[in-house]
Amino acid sequence: MDKRSLAQMAQRFREAEQRAEILRQELAVAIRQADVDGVAQKDISEATGYTRQQIRRIVLASGDATPAQVEAAVEWFAGLGHDIDIEAPEADAHGRQVWRCRKCGSHVAVNGQGKPHSPSGKARCAREGES
Repeated sequence: MDKRSLAQMAQRFREAEQRAEILRQELAVAIRQADVDGVAQKDISEATGYTRQQIRRIVLASGDATPAQVEAAVEWFAGLGHDIDIEAPEADAHGRQVWRCRKCGSHVAVNGQGKPHSPSGKARCAREGES
């Protein structure tokens, strides 16, 4: 292997890395769209080879939520009896902003589609009515 051949191989590798990154981003968009379209997480996992946890992370990855999206998510969550301070977001393990219920500890975030998401789903606050 001479220097020229090695340089060509390295260049081909860098180009492949760039193509892979573009495809990774396109796949993430497709996964989010499949989720919006109602494809079951199990089916997305089988089609992509990703774990269900990887699928959840991709689907729930939020960019910069707009103030209106945050307000809508917090209002939706409060409508389930949760007590939230919209001015006190926290960062979860994935760096997303979340708003935690001061009573039960559950939280809400804005997902990649700008919609509210809570790990407790649509469950009412477990401590609703307590002071």
